[in-house]
Amino acid sequence: MAEQSTQERTEAPTARRLSKAREDGQVARSVELPAAAVMISAVTLMFLAGSWLLLKLAEGFKEGFVIDRTTLLSPDLLPAMVGAQLLHAFGVIAPILLLTAVVAIVASGLTGGYLFSVKALLPKGSKLNPLNGLKRMFGPKAAVELIKALLKFALVAGVLVAMVQVNLGDLVQLGNMPLEPAMRRAGELIVESALYVTLSLVLIAAIDVPWQKYDFLKRMRMTKQEVKIKITYYTNNER
Repeated sequence: MAEQSTQERTEAPTARRLSKAREDGQVARSVELPAAAVMISAVTLMFLAGSWLLLKLAEGFKEGFVIDRTTLLSPDLLPAMVGAQLLHAFGVIAPILLLTAVVAIVASGLTGGYLFSVKALLPKGSKLNPLNGLKRMFGPKAAVELIKALLKFALVAGVLVAMVQVNLGDLVQLGNMPLEPAMRRAGELIVESALYVTLSLVLIAAIDVPWQKYDFLKRMRMTKQEVKIKITYYTNNER
């Protein structure tokens, strides 16, 4: 065992090892791909129906400031009025919520497939070991994830800052415009900004997906001794 532990894992994983890892809940997984897919779907819906959505929200916003005489004389009716306005707003944004939820579920399985593993839910002593926890927090994988998070933040923040600088004049003028034109222009600016943010997320996902697959296969590599043991085991069982 000591000799095997000192050997380098240079051999590609066998199908059995990959199957065993999958049973244990270990698959290549990219969180950036679902994020990019959700943004793409939301921006597409906003582009196609953004004007309608904003007009419906504006109508509800205006109706919220109109209080009839009956409601003024009966304050107990105010909660029902507020609830109706909230229900109207939820009905407007419900298509976006439903679409993004479906896309998130579909995109989450594109990298490593759909998987539900009972073994992954069971408590393990290694997870409770504080030394193993420190290794995960300060190990190479944690450093890579930190670098990725910083680069992602810098890229998205840079895009948003650039969009604010380019459209600063339009943003200032929104306060001097009537409600509906201001809502329409604000929607256009939001969609435009979201589009560029989405492009940056697509770039991040395009880099992250191959990396996650490479990193997973690297972690699944086997030593030459392990491969020999597997080959011998399967050969003896086939006889």
